[in-house]
Amino acid sequence: MLVQIEYYDNDVLTNLISILSTKPDKVIFIYDKDVFNKNSVENIYRASKVHLNNLQYEIHTVDSDNLEAICTVTQQVVPIHDECIIDLTGGGDLMTIAGYQIGQRLGLQMIYADIRKNKILEVETGKILCNAVKLSIEDYLTAKGAALLGNSHLVPKKEEYKNILLMANYIFHNLSKWQRTCKYNQITLSGRTSLRFYNKKQIRYNGQIVSPSPDFLRYAEKLGFITELKMGKVIEYTFTSELAKQYLTTYGIWLELYVYLQAQKIKGISDVRLGAMIDWNALDGIRNVGNEIDVVISKDSRPIFISCKLTNANAAAVNEIIVNMRRVGGPRGKGILVTYSDIKKDNSGVYQRAASTGIRVLDKSDLLSGEFGDRLKRTVDEVLAKDIGM
Repeated sequence: MLVQIEYYDNDVLTNLISILSTKPDKVIFIYDKDVFNKNSVENIYRASKVHLNNLQYEIHTVDSDNLEAICTVTQQVVPIHDECIIDLTGGGDLMTIAGYQIGQRLGLQMIYADIRKNKILEVETGKILCNAVKLSIEDYLTAKGAALLGNSHLVPKKEEYKNILLMANYIFHNLSKWQRTCKYNQITLSGRTSLRFYNKKQIRYNGQIVSPSPDFLRYAEKLGFITELKMGKVIEYTFTSELAKQYLTTYGIWLELYVYLQAQKIKGISDVRLGAMIDWNALDGIRNVGNEIDVVISKDSRPIFISCKLTNANAAAVNEIIVNMRRVGGPRGKGILVTYSDIKKDNSGVYQRAASTGIRVLDKSDLLSGEFGDRLKRTVDEVLAKDIGM
């Protein structure tokens, strides 16, 4: 039996990545109960067991400020007849020192997860033992006692990517046309389930005249979102799918789709989610969506939360990112705000708030630059570089 000793760390990655990479038969957690909750430690085990069905575990407590006590507990839990590994990746300085001392004293193998190189190393020799696994967003959520309940938006098929990107780019350069048309569609289709659209060209709503943009509708037909378009005193057309109907009646979805598809192109991205619905307390047995996150990506086993606003961003948008990235990623959580506004140029309070909390911002100037994909990639690399020591 292979037994692995883990010093619990609040950073999910430092524990989970070593366990899933080395695949022990049993893991022994050592943690300070005055600093961490036992449930947090058990959540790491639950996330590990998703991939390692027969994994066993033990939990032991220790005073993390007492080096001698850490050494004593570590030595006591080392099995007599089984192979044992000590993981020195997390747990704080004193636990690392204690683990190294006991490892040397008893001649045990000691390992370290090199996140930047995506390798598991043997500490004494520097030898690469194996490649480190890449954590998914679901791995992170399970390790935090949360669960991914699905996506709030239907995810497009690959053959639809090109036309979605074209439509999104058109909207960014013609936002007023989209605003008019979306409002008109929403009013007309409220409560209707048919894919067939039929209404007067001009309708009155709350004392205002509302009408669609003919140019927008023609372009939507050209790209295949609608068909059989007729425009006169009456507007008629048919949505080509339920997906097309959802997209042409949901105002902010085009920015989310655009960011989602651009993120798909970034090398090294192992997981991308659109409209991720999260239950933050999955262990209570009640399925409850506590948050919906526009786009979540995982790169180098780090989750990055992206909030997309096809409007002026406000403080609430920044605060939402902060809560989500810290809830899942802990101190190493990462966030990006993408907004159709000039908050960088204006140096607004929202921009200053984002910058002060480590949230990177991409705004209207980036969306209209013609090189948004490259800028998003650079931004993702930048938010990760400091964290993993690049």
